[in-house]
Parts: sequence; structure tokens; C-alpha cells
Amino acid sequence: MRSFKESISPIRLIFLTAIILLAGLTVFSFKQNLNLISRAGWVNHTNLVKLELENTLSELKDAETETRAFLLTGIPGFLKSYNTAIKNIPGSFHTLDSLVADNPHQLNNLAAFKSLTEKKLAIIKILIDSGTGKPLSHDVILQSKEDMDQIRTHMAIMMHEEEKLLTDRTQKLNEAVSFAPTVNVILAGVSILLLVFSYFKILRELEKSHGLQKELMESNRVLEKSNNELAQFAYVASHDLQEPLRKIQTFISRITDTETGLSDKGRDYFERVNISAKRMQQLIRDILSYSRVDNRENQLERTDLNQALDLAKDQLAEFIKDGGAEIHAGKLPSVNAVKYQFVQLFQNLLSNALKFAKPGQKSVIHITADTVKGASLEHPSVNKYITYHRIEVADNGIGFDGQYGERIFRIFHRLNTNEAYDGNGIGLSIVKKIMEAHGGFVTADGRRNDGATFCLYLPV
Repeated sequence: MRSFKESISPIRLIFLTAIILLAGLTVFSFKQNLNLISRAGWVNHTNLVKLELENTLSELKDAETETRAFLLTGIPGFLKSYNTAIKNIPGSFHTLDSLVADNPHQLNNLAAFKSLTEKKLAIIKILIDSGTGKPLSHDVILQSKEDMDQIRTHMAIMMHEEEKLLTDRTQKLNEAVSFAPTVNVILAGVSILLLVFSYFKILRELEKSHGLQKELMESNRVLEKSNNELAQFAYVASHDLQEPLRKIQTFISRITDTETGLSDKGRDYFERVNISAKRMQQLIRDILSYSRVDNRENQLERTDLNQALDLAKDQLAEFIKDGGAEIHAGKLPSVNAVKYQFVQLFQNLLSNALKFAKPGQKSVIHITADTVKGASLEHPSVNKYITYHRIEVADNGIGFDGQYGERIFRIFHRLNTNEAYDGNGIGLSIVKKIMEAHGGFVTADGRRNDGATFCLYLPV
């Protein structure tokens, strides 16, 4: 059966595809609009060139005409157009230089036009400086006419060039303008089709997801029922199994106490049976504790881990005293937790450190706490977006090979033999299960004969 997460993937893919296509259509439409603006700008640019050329020629013609009137009448008012031309024409040429900078051919034409205009203005100035009331010579009139004809010729060449550009640019603008509505209609149609397709596709996937959710809820109900049955079975089995073990231990005790004819070998056999029965009894108790960790009836409460640690030390007080162990603990945080489970957690970690102390050396255990960002941690269960309480439990015992840092938490997995150390390999498995039940995780690090460090990570 597909998981709910897997059913969501097609919906994400549809949304992603829709977003990419709509973004592409938007970019295409934006470029089309930019193209329209650009073409309209070039048409306007050409009209500006034409207008500036016409204004320059008009001012030059007015200056020539009114200068002749001044020379004939001597009235200074007729020099107004000349003075205006002298003032405005250089600015017009500067404007034209920037307008036709993209067209080398027009730049050459403009250079010739500018040279002729400057020559014309220079001749006019000579005539004005020569005085008034004198008849104009035939040569001066002919030269003036020839200069103006050349200016008109270059003007016509430049205007013809701009007319060609204007015709071409106007045609392209009109094509773009006529094409734009079609493009917009197509883009709108594609967008609508895409949205309709996405809607029905998403609706179909949601229906599938709804069906999967129902299946998942049913599976969870069946699983919860099975877990409850298993929990009841474990509880009953543990009690039923412990009863015959207690009887075995009772009868062994009576036999060894009352039967005086037992040989030393027989007493040794009975002692071994008694030890095995105790181990079996402890194993049953540990299995029962392990099965209770995920019990949903356990209620979270604000728990001071300092108190939980003190309770764990009280329960291990005899072992701590017998081994001469030292436990140095800093201030621990308060967390939302099942209190007795953290008492059990600290008890398992401390008993583990006490059990695996170096022969002939007292055990020293350091417990510290701080906070750390999830983004700085490397662990399959870490949430990179939250902060964790980090609680370190470090000892100076026999340690273990660092390559077994993960295996050490497996249920019934032991790195040492029963003959060397007591235990059944469930203690650290319970620690891991308690941490996972509280949304955290635990790591282990160690080196042989150089102690072990356990790090508990709980969400803040």
C-alpha cells in the first residue's frame, strides 16, 4: 500500500509543473511587452531625429532670410533669428549626435551637414560685420544659394535615411501590436487549461489520499489493538513466568538448607540453577519494562531532571557506596517527560557505568547539560530546525570500540560475555526507547580502556 507521503508527491509535482509553466508564460508575455515598448521607442526615436533636423534647417533658413533684411534696412531687430540660431543650433547638433550614435552612416551625413551649417553661419556673420546699406554682390548671393542647396541636399539624404528607418520600424511595431492580442489569448487559454487540469488532477490525488488515509487509520486501529493485546500478553506472561521461577528458587533454597546429605558437587549444581533462575527473573522484568516505555497512558509532566537523577542515585546508593564511585552532576534542565521513565533512564546509564568500571579503579561519572542547534548535529533522527537539550553522561570505565556506537543500543546485544559482566543487554535499549518516545535520540561514543560518553538529545 502506498503511504500518505507518497500520495502527496504527485500533487507536489503538479503544483511545481503548474508554477513552472505559468512562470514561463509570464516571462514570455513580459518579453513580448518589452518588445512592444522597444519597437515603439525606436519609432519615437526616428521621429525625434526628423524633428531635430527640421528644426535645425528651419532656424538656419530664418537666420539667412532675416540677415538679408538687416543688411538692406539696417534694422537690428532682423538679427533676432540669427542670434537664436547661433544659440540653439549647437545644442541641436549635440542632440543629433546622441540620437544617431547607433547609425554610423547617419553619423557621417550629420558630420557633413554640421560642417556646411557652420560654414553658412560663418558667412552670415561676415556679412553682418561688413555693415549695412550696401548692395549684395552677385557672387555673395550665388555662394549663399549654393551653400543652402548643399545643406538641403544633405538634409534630404538624412531625412530619406530616417524615413526608411521609420517605415521599417513602424511596420515591425504594427506587426508586434497585431500579434500581441493573439499571444495574450493563447497565454490565457494555456493558463486556464493548465489550471483546470491541475484542479482535476489534484482533486483525483486528494481522493486517492483520502482513501489511503482511511486505510491507514484502519491499519493503525488494527495495529493498536495488536499492541494492546501484546502488552496484555507480555504483562500476563511475565507474571506467569515469574511464578514458577519463584517456586524453583524456593525449592532450591529449602533443599540446600534442609538436605544435609548433598555433596559439594550437588550444591554447586543447585547454586548454578538458582543463579540462572535469578537471571531469567531479571530478564522478564527488563522485558516488561521495555514493553511499557511506549504505553500511551503515560502522561507527560514538567519534570526536573535533577530530581530524576537524585532518585536514580538513591536506588543505586548501595552499589555506588560499595564501588566508591564519584558522580559529579551539573545543573540539568526541566523538560516535559514521564518522570519515572527518566529515573529509569538515569538508573540504567549509571548502573552501566558502575558495572563497566576498570578493575581496581573507582568509577568517576560526569553529567553535564547544555543546548545545541539541530542544524549542527548529524543524526538520522535530528530535526535541523529546532534546538535540543544535550545531556552528557561520561565515565572513566573500560569503554568500548567506537565502531559499535550504534549496535550498543540493540536489544539483547552485549559487547561483553555473561561470565565477565552481569546483564542481559536491555538497559541501553530501554534508554534509546525512552529518548525516542520523548521525541529525542541518544548517541554513544567510546574507546577501549578510555571510558564511554552517552549524549541525550531532547527537544527544547
